[in-house]
Amino acid sequence: MKLKKFAAPLLSCISYIGVPSLEAQPSISIDKTQNTSRTVIFRLLNSEEQPLKGIKVKVRQSKNNPSKIFFDGATSGPLYSNDNGEILVPRPELKPGTQHIIQVATNEYEYYGQISFDYSYKRNEIHCIRMKRINFENWEPRFINWSDLSSHYKPLKKVLSESDQLHLRIKNQKKLIPLGAFCGTTYDNITSKDIIEGKAGLLNMYARMQGTKVVPGEKGYYWWNGVKKLLVIQRDRIVGIISECMAKEIQHIYQNSNDMDYYNAEKPTVDIMHFQGRIFSWLSQVPILKHISFLKNGHIKNIEAGFKVISKGKYKRISPLFSIKTTNKKGVLQLTIGKYRHLPGKKEYWILDADIDENAAPLHHFRDGVEHLITGKASHPFQIYDIIHFRPWMEEAVINQPEEKIMRYKEEAEKVSCLLRDGYCLVSPALDKL
Repeated sequence: MKLKKFAAPLLSCISYIGVPSLEAQPSISIDKTQNTSRTVIFRLLNSEEQPLKGIKVKVRQSKNNPSKIFFDGATSGPLYSNDNGEILVPRPELKPGTQHIIQVATNEYEYYGQISFDYSYKRNEIHCIRMKRINFENWEPRFINWSDLSSHYKPLKKVLSESDQLHLRIKNQKKLIPLGAFCGTTYDNITSKDIIEGKAGLLNMYARMQGTKVVPGEKGYYWWNGVKKLLVIQRDRIVGIISECMAKEIQHIYQNSNDMDYYNAEKPTVDIMHFQGRIFSWLSQVPILKHISFLKNGHIKNIEAGFKVISKGKYKRISPLFSIKTTNKKGVLQLTIGKYRHLPGKKEYWILDADIDENAAPLHHFRDGVEHLITGKASHPFQIYDIIHFRPWMEEAVINQPEEKIMRYKEEAEKVSCLLRDGYCLVSPALDKL
């Protein structure tokens, strides 16, 4: 209990130790003509870009004072958004050259960042802001039934039909819950909260892997194409058997980590991480720390939990672990593999542990890990759901990257978002009653 008591301050401190925020900020078009209007119109959208109708909103207006970390100023509201998701915010008294900051929050959503507006805002101009979901326990998934899944889900249905030994794993619990062949009515008729979250996590992973190409810019091969059989699903990851071809691709990227779309997860020195990646790279060479590997402590446990499903006896890992990550800033796909052999016997399998990280930067990722350690829970699948739907907008806002890479990331993000939308959506019973 004492650990949880100090969890929030600890995580806040980690957030403010000089790490620049990786969250993309929206670009708001500003007309340089003088504004005499007394109000500003904001249209509230969720991660799927749907208008948020009839919800109560509180808007915090504060002076933009760079010398202060916390905001001062009055809180106005509550306001109620109309059928178009619009709210009319009283415009504060502004003088030329001054700025104010607005923060928007509801019981179900909060703004993904802050809105800074100044004296030059155009009259009656509508500014769209995207809201991220909060209080995930208040949200419920609405899954598309097995028989109604679109043709885009044929690869998933094929793998699930062949995964007759599928199990659910709950973080920090050794026991695996058998699911059997997770298809048809078994796929549809689930009521357990843990299985519901595992199913949401599975659909998140499928959309991310089926929408991400092994070789960027080329036709054909997506990461999901290499998955032969699933062994374990968890709310934040999947573990399964993959093809030799997929294993070779991951090893190639691991050994040639200068690829512009992937990097070796043990050497986080790519450009998007700047000094943070270099610091972690230097630390990994310290003799005392050199043999302390997150891969050994984390991913090996995940992989071996999956391998135990098919191996009733002893087993042996006969290869090192290879782990790679995509280089985008949020919703990072990580693929970790190892080769295992039955003992006695000669059957060998490449086992995959695939997960999606909330953040790319090592210090942000470390903060997420501390939070998971304190709460005893892995990343919430509904949080990953929101990140996946936010990515097309966020990738478009990336700066200091080649235009080709930005466009490729955006196209990939849009494909992943569309795939996930065909699998399930999130609803709030509280909002449905309005």
